[in-house]
Amino acid sequence: MSSAPTSIPPTPPDSQRPGGAAELLVWEALMGTLGGGWWVFHGLQILGRDATQRELDFVVLHRQHGLLVIECKGNGLRRGRDSRWQHRRPDGGFEPARDPVEQVMSATQELARALRERWREASGSARLPVVFGHALVTPRATRAGALPLDLRPELCWTADDLPKLGERVRVALGF
Repeated sequence: MSSAPTSIPPTPPDSQRPGGAAELLVWEALMGTLGGGWWVFHGLQILGRDATQRELDFVVLHRQHGLLVIECKGNGLRRGRDSRWQHRRPDGGFEPARDPVEQVMSATQELARALRERWREASGSARLPVVFGHALVTPRATRAGALPLDLRPELCWTADDLPKLGERVRVALGF
């Protein structure tokens, strides 16, 4: 690849904050596997219509390929036998967690809605000139067996995918 992507902000995620170590792994993989023409936003803050503040772990953008919102989850996330998501408590036990796929889908829809409004004001068109998508990455986990039917390997990545994360982003946007 001829050049590196542009990172906004230009500094890597803070590995000392909660979830920061996992986000740093993903940021490094994105910066190392995407080339020029790509923009990597991390920690992007948006305010929804309902005044709910959201932080998007990563938004990856390319003029021709599209826009992908990536939710990053660190250690301690799993699906229980009842298929519900759980996260590890500090004492080592597990408790219910928000569905990370629903979380990233909702965030993607909120971002698309906000960008559509701005695009309509600027261009007069309600149709954005870019494809939108979402993905989930657990950079400290490895895949053991087949994914549940509601998860797709094109959109759900693990540590095994980090060396080829740029390719995985392109596949997700084509999916």
